[in-house]
Amino acid sequence: MPGRRREAQRAETRRLVLEAAYDLFERRGYDRTTMRAVADAAGVAPGTIFNHFPDKTALLAAAFEDDLGRVIDEAFATEPPGPLRPRLLHLAERFYSFYARRPALSRVMVGGAILAEGGGEERLQEQAMRFLARVAELAEAASEAGELRDDVTAMEVATAFWSDYFSILVAGLRQPGLAVEAQLALLSRLLDLRWEGLGGRGRPG
Repeated sequence: MPGRRREAQRAETRRLVLEAAYDLFERRGYDRTTMRAVADAAGVAPGTIFNHFPDKTALLAAAFEDDLGRVIDEAFATEPPGPLRPRLLHLAERFYSFYARRPALSRVMVGGAILAEGGGEERLQEQAMRFLARVAELAEAASEAGELRDDVTAMEVATAFWSDYFSILVAGLRQPGLAVEAQLALLSRLLDLRWEGLGGRGRPG
């Protein structure tokens, strides 16, 4: 089937381009990596790469959507039942472990995402909002179970968790290696402090 062959070739080209981008981002850094360099490393014509990714930010967005998106889905699929706090720590452990596998690349990805401008910026924001919405669903269930104060919204809880999780991630990426257990211990402590203000029936697990 010609259509299927073209689809398979397009998927393979996309894979090669992303792998080349990952390698160059890790070795050269985001700012010093050009789209032409990515095309050369992937073995495709410069015009071909723009058929898949309109700019460098779109490449970065694809990295988050493809790789981190799978981690997010897996984290939510395997979260434990019960109180909210251990469920949030489970999510954070999966994310910190993902970034710890390739800390140099993670620094580039996270740093580039923070400052992203261009074609991929909107996609990164959409992914972050989808993630916050899923965390808010967990918080809503916790609120219904009486774990949270009545005047605290689910999105406020999700935003507070994201703020603590992400600030710890950024601080950890400034170190030579990302120490997952240390990251989780600090996040656990911050969640305890958060619940002194958010909690409805004491420490939620």
